[in-house]
Amino acid sequence: MVGILEAVFLGALQGVTEWLPVSSSGHLALAQSLLGLQAPLLFDTALHAGTLLAVLAFFWKDVLKMANAVLRLDFRSEYGRLAVMVVIGTLPVVLAGVMLHDAVEALFGSPMAIGVSMMLMGTLLYVTKFPRGERAVGAKDALFIGAAQALSLVPGISRSGSTIAAGLSRHVERQKAFLFSFMLSIPAVVGANAYEVYMSSPSTIGGLGIETAAAVAVSALLGYAAIRALKKIFDSGRFHMFAYYCWVAGAAVVAYAYLFLG
Repeated sequence: MVGILEAVFLGALQGVTEWLPVSSSGHLALAQSLLGLQAPLLFDTALHAGTLLAVLAFFWKDVLKMANAVLRLDFRSEYGRLAVMVVIGTLPVVLAGVMLHDAVEALFGSPMAIGVSMMLMGTLLYVTKFPRGERAVGAKDALFIGAAQALSLVPGISRSGSTIAAGLSRHVERQKAFLFSFMLSIPAVVGANAYEVYMSSPSTIGGLGIETAAAVAVSALLGYAAIRALKKIFDSGRFHMFAYYCWVAGAAVVAYAYLFLG
């Protein structure tokens, strides 16, 4: 387990990079590799729970409206249809998580793979500069965006970046694509957390102490701030600018892996 300073650092890194379209999983894997840290997978899962709290806090009105529509079995309303699309969009990540869990986990130890994935993410982000749409999310859109979320299981591919880019490429209206991206993240993160807790031994769970609590708190606070910042950038039409960071960072990681790791 990591010390409290390292835990807070990783929590801050998770909070900043989870919802900005630059891949928190890639940054966390690289940071732990470069700093020689060995945090258990359950610790990383806990950090994602922190940034999930940020989503629930930022979108609480939308979450309540969607939950209310489901409880009333009102699937014809805007938020009732949104709930159905979230269920449809969650199917790809569930299948990918079950079928490719071990293969994806192995990529976390490969800086080269992470660097290449970050450069691919940059390309996906850059093309968001062009599409414009006016449609709501339909079933085919939900599956396509859900497949993009499944792709984000790979470290270096951003969940928010890939799903927003996928929605815009399907000509979904910008604000609807943004909202759907974050609503889609909720069941995926909840499911991943529940799975990792189920698969963890009692001793591993018991070993998550004050360090984890501090890291989760930091990830939640900075995650909320990151969503606010992302919303302003997205509304200004500069979402594609994150592509440049991903290209540069990804190329640097690939160069490092090639030159120093063989």
